[in-house]
Amino acid sequence: MATTVHTGNNQNFSYTNNTGGNVRVVISLALNDTSVQASTNGIKIRCGAPGSPDILQANSGTNSRFNGIGKNIARQGGSNHSGHFVGASASSDVDCMCTEFYLADGHSIDVQGVSLSYPLKFYNILTIPE
Repeated sequence: MATTVHTGNNQNFSYTNNTGGNVRVVISLALNDTSVQASTNGIKIRCGAPGSPDILQANSGTNSRFNGIGKNIARQGGSNHSGHFVGASASSDVDCMCTEFYLADGHSIDVQGVSLSYPLKFYNILTIPE
């Protein structure tokens, strides 16, 4: 089987591995809605066996924004007018988010907005059968 590129706008991503083997997943880019600066805006990832809990989550805050994740993303930092940090790692309660990992046969992944009101603004995710 060949690599599949999954791309979407204003929707969340969900994939279940039914290839009969392992699949490598590469999150090239997943952006949340940066027009909203609230804790209901962010990205969460769930992967593994059916029923697995969310394993990673990053939210925007009152004075900071979490913009998104991706493999080989250049991080832009700076300050907004109130002196609060704005950038890809503005949320202080996130240590890391995986952008490449493997799924066993029958396992799945969901990459979605923290709130149903704010789905992913854009995503580009690869699934590569191994």
